[in-house]
Amino acid sequence: AQGIGLSGDGDDLGWNAAFMYVLDRWSFGLSYMSAVEVELDGEFDATKVLGFKVDSKTDLNFPDVLRLGVRYRATDKLAVEFDFDRTGWSAFDEIVVKSADNVPTVGISSGDILAVTTNNWDDTNSYHFGATYQVLPATQLRFGYTLNENPQPESYFSPRYPNARRHLFSAGLKQEYKGWDLEGGIMYGRWEDRTVDNKQSFTGGDANGTSAYNGKYEPDGILAGIGVNFYF
Repeated sequence: AQGIGLSGDGDDLGWNAAFMYVLDRWSFGLSYMSAVEVELDGEFDATKVLGFKVDSKTDLNFPDVLRLGVRYRATDKLAVEFDFDRTGWSAFDEIVVKSADNVPTVGISSGDILAVTTNNWDDTNSYHFGATYQVLPATQLRFGYTLNENPQPESYFSPRYPNARRHLFSAGLKQEYKGWDLEGGIMYGRWEDRTVDNKQSFTGGDANGTSAYNGKYEPDGILAGIGVNFYF
């Protein structure tokens, strides 16, 4: 709800496994990263709208990811790669925030539900195309394109994370030195325009999927990064 603040932290353990096989100019890879359910302890602050705040708790689910990849070294300088991801976004179905304490003045007891957000995301596929070109023995150029499917159904659309099909274009450079190397890259992300026209009226509570969020969404963004690796 508008005017309510949520904060918290937590941790959990996950696992991943990977396998790679190299055959002459071909490389084949398979990896799997497990889903993680993090129990968050924090605070539900409704002081501005309801006049109280209380310790709270919720579970946040992060999806599992299965990735398959193949790389082909076309020449001594040029290599191309294709990766396929399957992400279990259906784990991100609902967020339920509960009270972890008692607030007798407003009739709240430990375990009471404070807020519910329904997401009902779908599992999605992602397709990654990449290429590297060895300009010099110590200098490598990198290029990439990714298509991400949209996990967010319109029936539960929320502008907190306004997903749509995404096109990601990237370019990068790796420069090797004696005992270390420098890597840098830039990526432009373009979400396909999305017009939301839900018919259900917002009457309070969870606004996801209601007319409260109707409109046209045209997000895009640029991400840049730089890294330094040292070898011992």
